[in-house]
Amino acid sequence: MGGTVFSRIGQRKVSSEVARQIEELILEGSLRPGDRLPGERDLATTMEVSRPTIREAIAELTRRGLLKARHGGGTFVDDIMGSMFSKPMIDLFSRHARATHDFLEYRGEMEAIAARWAATRATETDREILTRIITEMEHAARADDQELEAKLDVDLHMAIAEASHNLMLIQTLRSVFSMLAEGVFYNRELAAKYGARGMDLFEKHKGIYDAVMSGDPERAAREARGHMVYMEGVMREAELAEKHEKEARRRLELMKRAPRGRKGR
Repeated sequence: MGGTVFSRIGQRKVSSEVARQIEELILEGSLRPGDRLPGERDLATTMEVSRPTIREAIAELTRRGLLKARHGGGTFVDDIMGSMFSKPMIDLFSRHARATHDFLEYRGEMEAIAARWAATRATETDREILTRIITEMEHAARADDQELEAKLDVDLHMAIAEASHNLMLIQTLRSVFSMLAEGVFYNRELAAKYGARGMDLFEKHKGIYDAVMSGDPERAAREARGHMVYMEGVMREAELAEKHEKEARRRLELMKRAPRGRKGR
């Protein structure tokens, strides 16, 4: 995390001001769960405060559960959004197919809001971030790099949420994408097997990107919803195809086990 992210703290400021600045970076999403803070010395130099002041601020944020110290490894932003959905609730989601539909429906509306706001609020820097991601996404799609595609998929949707510049929306969607990355709602490999990958999927993302970049809020919202409708269709097709394949395998297994009839009888 470079020195440009943190700003100078005035001579009369105390550790609470250092803590407040770090809090704001976490809140706006500039510091994400798992991000490592710069070293104590670097922070003290950048903010123009003493190292004891930095230590006091970090200790306070650690007590409040925002930061986590790793022995010999530095200080990291803790995953505070993981508690938005309890473990029992996540397990419940994962065991019921209906949750996938409701997840995609909910996500479609939330992302439509994010895309609409991003289309009107995105800064030049936001646009540069989105362009970098969509360019990498196209390269990954053409190379059929499924692992990179999956990462960039989440990166793009998160960057659009961040370009909405709404703190509540950013943090809510970050929690949702965290579960998505863990495969809570659907099997990404299964979706990829039945079409949710490659240039097909890239074009869906490109539609959202183009609408945001052109500053068309209604089109951006429409493209975001359409993407989720597409994903729901892919998942239904994938689940049905897998069901049919399992049925066929059972029939084949029974056929192999059944005694063969004798010829001539």
